[in-house]
Amino acid sequence: MELRQFLSDEIGDVSVIAADGNPDAVLDLAREGFQAVLVDLPAGERVYLCARIRGASSVPVLVLGDTSGSDAPACLDAGADDYLTHPERLHEVAARVRARMRRAPTSGPGERRLDYAGVTMDLDRHQVEVNGRLVILPLKQFRLLELLMTHAGQVVGNRTIIDHVWGPMERVDRNTVQAHVARLRQTLGSEEVARRIRTVPGVGYTFPR
Repeated sequence: MELRQFLSDEIGDVSVIAADGNPDAVLDLAREGFQAVLVDLPAGERVYLCARIRGASSVPVLVLGDTSGSDAPACLDAGADDYLTHPERLHEVAARVRARMRRAPTSGPGERRLDYAGVTMDLDRHQVEVNGRLVILPLKQFRLLELLMTHAGQVVGNRTIIDHVWGPMERVDRNTVQAHVARLRQTLGSEEVARRIRTVPGVGYTFPR
């Protein structure tokens, strides 16, 4: 069965957009409120499009890649949320898309902002302000803070953090997560705000409402 038809049956309405060397068309539509983007392009174009989409939107991005998975690290570093190798198993693709949609922020158009404890995240502009001061966060730190603030008041487990920030294919341990949390606290530039990212020993981290 065609992938588009299968996803339409499993998930709902699915739009197919050909980049055709013009990713701006995809970016414009990504800003319009797609719930997820599935990238199925040649290896040389996948990383570029992932980076462009992530720079413009926080929409979940999943990549269908080669069986070798050789560009998986590059795609994930560029902002992809997940990477699946061909030949794709259709049920797995649908399940991965649903999982990413569940984890995505649920605010509607014009409301894609998170604002807690002196920290404001503009998810569409990919900007962070701490007590009114603009702070530039590297991609992984941005995604880490986005995850914690999206689930403000809840404990986010280390496995969830790894899947969201690095992707489920990456071999990342808790020490790496701990190091990135420490860097995030430092980059935020405010001791008061940094202390709000609390460690839950043996489980993960939490950010208060």
